[in-house]
Amino acid sequence: MAEPERYSTNPKRTTSILLMGCFLIQIFVPFASAAGMTTCTVNSETCDDYSSGHDETANQQDWVEGVYIFDLESTSSLQVQLTWAIREFNRSVLGFDDPTINAALAADGLDAQDGAPADLIRSYFDEETAGPGTPTVGQKLKIEVNNAVEEALQSGFGSVSSITTDYVS
Repeated sequence: MAEPERYSTNPKRTTSILLMGCFLIQIFVPFASAAGMTTCTVNSETCDDYSSGHDETANQQDWVEGVYIFDLESTSSLQVQLTWAIREFNRSVLGFDDPTINAALAADGLDAQDGAPADLIRSYFDEETAGPGTPTVGQKLKIEVNNAVEEALQSGFGSVSSITTDYVS
């Protein structure tokens, strides 16, 4: 009986070449690329492109995703741990209301309803947007988050004995 004709004399070799081709094509044609927001290049930083299509809070400037852990320590004491991923935050609160910055953000596709994207906040994190001797963007963000959490806890639970706000990686 005759052996059936094969399409390749070595199927393992053909598979290896195809897999290598799939990996090498990324060098010449990347699957994703981002030229970045021009607003971030002022600080020699790189930000991803901004797309309003990715904005899940199109009608407000704040977009925060959070995880909350409540520990009942006693019948009169509750410990709350909040972990937030800030996607966008109110631009004017962070000092991004300067006409020059607003023009640059508009050129990047952000309108007045858009908050400051996380990449922009990271890019300006150590900048004093209101001038020398004023709080940095990172400090302003920390103050605003602290105040918002304290107000929410007081309105929901009554008195708050202590609150600590800090950044984590």
